[in-house]
Amino acid sequence: MVATAQSDRDLERRVVNFLHGRHVPGLRHLHVEANSGTVVLRGRVNSFYEKQLCHHAIRRVAGVVNVVDEVTVS
Repeated sequence: MVATAQSDRDLERRVVNFLHGRHVPGLRHLHVEANSGTVVLRGRVNSFYEKQLCHHAIRRVAGVVNVVDEVTVS
């Protein structure tokens, strides 16, 4: 159980770092939660393009099995 929680925290950290590396300010304010390879994204972005970018970008992170997109466009 502890290994799973640590693995989830590691995946969250890697997803956040990957989003920050895209150099798109709107992606830096998203909340990321991981649970056994399923990543939930929450927050707001400024455009539909940013929403698509974050969704497609995190699929490239090792360990991401499924993405739950709860990002809204403001």
